[in-house]
Amino acid sequence: MKNGHVLSVVVVGSGLVGVVVGSVLSKYANVVIYDKELVKVDRWIRHDPPFFEPGLEGLLRESNVHFTASPRCLDTADIIILCINFSHSSLLADTLDMFHNTCGSPQRKIIVEKSTFPLNTCTQITHALLAHPTHFDILSIPEFLSQGSAIRDALCPDRVLVGCDGSESGLRARDTLIGLYANWVPREKILTQSIYSTELSKLASNALLAQRISSINSFTAICDASGANISQLTHSLSTDRRIRGEYLSPSLAFGGSCLEKDLRMLVYLCESLNLHHVARYWNSVIEMNDYQLHRFIQRVKEIVVGIESVKITVLGLAFKKDTGDLRLSPSIRVIKELLRQLPDIHFSVYDPVVTSWQIINEFDASEKVEPCQSIDEAAINTHCILLLTNWDEFYTQIDWNAIYQKINPPGWVLDGHLIVDVKQLELIGYKVYQIGH
Repeated sequence: MKNGHVLSVVVVGSGLVGVVVGSVLSKYANVVIYDKELVKVDRWIRHDPPFFEPGLEGLLRESNVHFTASPRCLDTADIIILCINFSHSSLLADTLDMFHNTCGSPQRKIIVEKSTFPLNTCTQITHALLAHPTHFDILSIPEFLSQGSAIRDALCPDRVLVGCDGSESGLRARDTLIGLYANWVPREKILTQSIYSTELSKLASNALLAQRISSINSFTAICDASGANISQLTHSLSTDRRIRGEYLSPSLAFGGSCLEKDLRMLVYLCESLNLHHVARYWNSVIEMNDYQLHRFIQRVKEIVVGIESVKITVLGLAFKKDTGDLRLSPSIRVIKELLRQLPDIHFSVYDPVVTSWQIINEFDASEKVEPCQSIDEAAINTHCILLLTNWDEFYTQIDWNAIYQKINPPGWVLDGHLIVDVKQLELIGYKVYQIGH
């Protein structure tokens, strides 16, 4: 509320970012979430979320958010928050056309870029809307939501960055958004910056997270080759006060829609600024991620070569736990590469959240990839079990003794996330490969 006026907010995009941000804001403003895809809007109206996120249904029940597929809602909005992937220029052009066609009132409006945007996107939007009868103030408030913890991240953020152009009207718009966020975010966590700094901050944040994952994964290769133990190494690193413990967990590789996309955006930015050495540095993080994945695939091939009609059980298909998102999932890359290289191979796949329909659709209804409803079902007559996503239930709810009675020799378990107790499984009779051991 500003000067007794309840702000009208339109969130453009009904993906994870848009729905979480809109739901949180709806406690302090009138919020409408707009999406041009009628099917998605209909699902939200029917309380049938098109994706999984822990706590999302409860958040929606407590919110006062409305969904629409009509762009006319933009005409009366005080604030328009863009939560769409604008990495493709055509999407930006379509959105600007939408503003020209719907925002006809002369009132001032604030446009907030929320999703990750290429650098200078705010400037492009400003120039494109100069001739519009409405005065637009463009702000950058990047999101730092992580799938699986998006609601917690939105309610208790580490920081909120608010970037503006420094003009008088821009500063007023900035203060309006600061006032809105200050309803639940401590003021000291709301940081003001230039627009360019906020746009770059999101790219830098994801780049450093990806770098950390690739860095620790590089040590799994060194440990495999030298006989060192990655668990002991990461424990010693976590005791160093200069190195925080987060993102020190070795893994198969990073995936999802954000890290690699933002890295490639950063590489492109560096090249466009003629910073070729810097571009190569950040591109090497992507190359290390690919190397880690191909190293694991090669190990699987070495184990199953020579086995006739080999069956492999894959536990975990989502790119990480607590989400059903399959975008750039390392698990999918493993399966597709093995299908390409080994013609006589079949997969049984279990994931606690990913649906059978998603699996069938992802692999084009291939008869070589079978979705399963349980770990036990997936393990029947398998030759090899791959642990490819770090779901909590894989740590605690697998009866390895019972599964051993269902499998075929040689009874391999390949662990991409340090999930199993290697010695315990070897006592049962399994052969085990664990990254970095």
